[in-house]
Amino acid sequence: MDCYHDWEKDKKYIPWLDFMTKVMDERDSNFVDILQTETSNGLLFYINDFVLNKKDAHYIFDLLRDRVKQEGYVCHLSDTRIYNRSEFVEEKNRYFLKPRFEYCVESLQFIQRYGNIIIELIYENNLPKRIKICNHSYRDRKYSHVESFDELKEKLFNVA
Repeated sequence: MDCYHDWEKDKKYIPWLDFMTKVMDERDSNFVDILQTETSNGLLFYINDFVLNKKDAHYIFDLLRDRVKQEGYVCHLSDTRIYNRSEFVEEKNRYFLKPRFEYCVESLQFIQRYGNIIIELIYENNLPKRIKICNHSYRDRKYSHVESFDELKEKLFNVA
């Protein structure tokens, strides 16, 4: 078994998910921004090497991906991009997940569940700085109404 699966099996994510849930509930702007538009919702967690080390940050990133996949999603893209900024080197890790293809014959609509989901982990000078989770939905009669982002948050950050 690899280190991530040992970490997950031992439930070492619980303190981090508890912390993330607490700052979301308190809307603590030092640690989280809540993103909301008509077609997108999201969370941007501000982290640093004192709050979340590099290994745990990447494991949380992978855990969120795995939990989205448990909701019937497929990872369509996984990439890493590195940018040379003026003050630092930025590394952006990203998962792009889409719901499995499902069509409702009665309504003649594609079921979009929570929409497309993007999870990003951003490092600056090799230190974890931000974790971002966003959903993007379609506003078109061909697609079903998007399910609640709050419901998705519950599923992603549940520690039970």
